Amino acid sequence: MIDDYDFSSHSARDFARISDPENAVWLVMDGADCVGYLYVGPCGYGPYKDFAFCLNSLYFLPEYQHIGLGRRAFALAAAECRRRGYEKFFCGCNAHNRSARAFYEHMGGVLGAESAGHKNKAEDQVYYEFYLNTKER
Repeated sequence: MIDDYDFSSHSARDFARISDPENAVWLVMDGADCVGYLYVGPCGYGPYKDFAFCLNSLYFLPEYQHIGLGRRAFALAAAECRRRGYEKFFCGCNAHNRSARAFYEHMGGVLGAESAGHKNKAEDQVYYEFYLNTKER
């Protein structure tokens, strides 16, 4: 997958999302170094059921994982969702990314749609749904 990674297209996509005022973007800094980021907003990769809000990206450098930053970042995403008047949001991740899947499940994500079995495993996706008002499920 790394050999086929298109850095320029991903950079352009991320720049467009960061520039979009509909997205809330946070950079996680350790001094002058950016060690992670997240952004939330409208669905960045197409509609999903009746969800209007999405955790579009959440990433930390490996040495900054498993120290509680993900939980804090997730709380920011949930707070932004509530601030905008939504009671639910979703995120997608690669179906084979066991670490990300475990994190989203630990954060209370409910497994929603699955799209697996593609020839290119990078296209296999799962979607997690998060309900801020548990009565809505």
